[in-house]
Amino acid sequence: MIKLLSSLLLVVCFGMLMFLPGDVSAQSLLVFQNDLGIFDPERGKLTVTYQIREDLESFEVHIVDFRGQVANRLNFVDLRAGDHSFEWDGTNNNGGQVPEGRYTLNMAAKLRNGSMETAMASVVVASLEGVDGVPVPEPLPAEQYPHRIYGALSSFYRYKEDGKPDQDSAEVRFRTGLDFRNESTSARGVFQAIHDLDNSETVFNGSQLMAEQQLFKGSLKGVFRDNLGSFDDLFKLFSDFKSERNKFGARLEQQINMFNVSGLIFSSEGDVDSNEQGAAARIRYGDLNSLLLGLSFTHHQTSEESDVSTVPSGFGETEPARDTGSSTSSQALAADLRYQLTDSFALLSEAVASRADDDKDDYGLALKGELDLGSIILAAGYTNLGEDFRADFADPLHHVDRDAQGLDGSIDYFMLQPLGFIRSFSGTLRFFELTRHSNDTRLREIDGSFRLGLGDKDSVFMSLLNRRDEFGTSTTTMANLQHRWTDHWSQLLQANFSQTDKSESLRLGLGTNYAKEDRQGRLLLEWTRRRLEHSRFSPYTQTYLRLDLSNANWSLQTDVSYSHNEEESGLNFFGRLAYSPEFLHRYEICTYLSLGSRAAMTTEEQFELGIEVRF
Repeated sequence: MIKLLSSLLLVVCFGMLMFLPGDVSAQSLLVFQNDLGIFDPERGKLTVTYQIREDLESFEVHIVDFRGQVANRLNFVDLRAGDHSFEWDGTNNNGGQVPEGRYTLNMAAKLRNGSMETAMASVVVASLEGVDGVPVPEPLPAEQYPHRIYGALSSFYRYKEDGKPDQDSAEVRFRTGLDFRNESTSARGVFQAIHDLDNSETVFNGSQLMAEQQLFKGSLKGVFRDNLGSFDDLFKLFSDFKSERNKFGARLEQQINMFNVSGLIFSSEGDVDSNEQGAAARIRYGDLNSLLLGLSFTHHQTSEESDVSTVPSGFGETEPARDTGSSTSSQALAADLRYQLTDSFALLSEAVASRADDDKDDYGLALKGELDLGSIILAAGYTNLGEDFRADFADPLHHVDRDAQGLDGSIDYFMLQPLGFIRSFSGTLRFFELTRHSNDTRLREIDGSFRLGLGDKDSVFMSLLNRRDEFGTSTTTMANLQHRWTDHWSQLLQANFSQTDKSESLRLGLGTNYAKEDRQGRLLLEWTRRRLEHSRFSPYTQTYLRLDLSNANWSLQTDVSYSHNEEESGLNFFGRLAYSPEFLHRYEICTYLSLGSRAAMTTEEQFELGIEVRF
C-alpha cells in the first residue's frame, strides 16, 4: 500500500513541474452523490459528503420538505478546501421529528471573494421495517451520563507562486469542546480560535455555549454564539425568528395539562454593522391528533449604523462622523389552527397581522388541507401575504415571504410493499402559482422527483425543478443510476443539468467505489461544460479524474483535470498525502502534504503542509 502511495505521489510531483498560465476558477462545490437513498432517523444520522476546491467563508444547508418549506437549516463557517461532511438527524428547526416523505437539501457555499456556488441532493425519510428472523436484542442498560472533553490543534503553511509578493500564508487553529449531561441538566460548549500568522489576526468564529435545565414541567434553555456554529444546535429557536447570527438567547417552555407555553428573547449582531433584538411568546392548546390551537406575539427590532467614517471640520481636517444610523421595529400577532377532521384528513390555517413603525399595517393568511392515505399524501393550500407584510414568522412558502397570493399543492408517494422486481418506489410532485400584489408579476414553480429500486443492486433517481419569478427562469435536472456489484464494489452514473437566463451547466460523472473494513477506494471521472454570462472564459469544458485510496493510517488523493475554451486550455494536477496514526489510546495526529490547487484550471505552483492533533 505504501509503495503504491509513493508511486502515485511521484506522478503528481512530476506533473507539478508543468506550469501553464491562466487564472480561470473551476466549480468550487461538488456533492459526491445527489441521491441519498432512504433515510430512517431511528437507525442513525444521515451523513452527506461534499468537496470544496477552495476556502469558504460560509456554507449553508436548507432542508426543504415535500411542501416546499424549510424544515431545518445547518450552517458552517471558515471551511478550508478539501473533503467535508455534515449530518442530519431527521429533526426540524424546533427539534421535532420531520414527517416521512422526500426532502431536498439545498446547499450554498460563499467563497472568500463573495461569489456563491450551489448544489442539491435528495433523500427519502421513511421507517424501515426490521428483517424477519432477527432476534430481539437484550434490554438496554440503565442510562449513563458521560462527560466528555474533546478538541483539536492544527496548523498549516501554504506557499503559492504566481508572480505576486507575499503569497505565502500560515494559520493556527485551536478548537475544544465540552459535553455535560445528568438527569436534569445538559450543557455543550465549543471554543474555537483561528490565528492568521501572516496578518497577526485572531478570530473566534464558531465559539458557542449552550445549556438546558429541566424546570417544573418544562425547560429553560440559554445560548451564546459567536458567529455561526459548525455543529447541531441544541438550542432550537422558534420558527418566528430565523436569524442565524445569534449572540445571546434564552427560551422558557412549560407544559401545563393541555397548555404549552413558550417564551424567548434574543439579541444578535448582524453581518454589516447591524444589530437585532427580538422577543416572542406562544401559547398552544390541544392535541396534535384532534384539535390544536395556537396564539403568538413577536417583537423584532433592527438597528443599522452609518458607513460614513469622517466629516469635514475645516482647513483640510476631518473629525469622526456623528451617528447617523437608523432603527426599525415591527410587531406581529398570529393565530394558528390544526384540526384533524378524520384519521386521514387535517385542516391547517394561520393568520398574522403585522405592524411596522412606519405605520404600514398588513396581514398574512395561509390555509391548507392535507390528506394522508398511508402510501400517498396529498396537500393543497392558499396563501395571501400583503405587499407591506412585515412579520418574520414560520418558514416562508417557497422562499416567498411577502407581496404575493396564490395556490400551491403537492403529492408525495411512497410504496409500502415491494412489487415483484420493483423493491421500492417513491415520488414527489409540488407546485405553486403566485401573483405579486404590487405589479402582477407571476411566480411559478414545479418540482418533481422519483426514486426506483430495482432488485437488490440497482436504483434509479431523477428530479426536475423549474422556477420562474421576477429574476428570470431557472431549471435544474438531476439523474442517477447506481449498481452494486458486490458487498464491497459499487458504481454510480450521474448527470446534472442547470440553466438560467445568464448561465448553463452540464455535468456527467461516473464513479466507482470500494469499501472493505478499513480500506477504501474511489475513482471518479467527470465531464463538465459551463456557460457564464460576462465571463471571458465562457463557455468552457472540463474533464476531471480523481483517485482516492486509504487504509487505517494512510490516505492519498490525486486530481487531474483538463480545461479549455475557445482561447486557451490548461492541465491541472493536485495531490494530497496524509498520515494519521493513533497514540496513547486517545490521541490522533494527522499530517499531510499537498501540491497544487483544487480550484485552478491550470497547474499552480502551490505547496501546503499541515498537522493536526485531535483528542
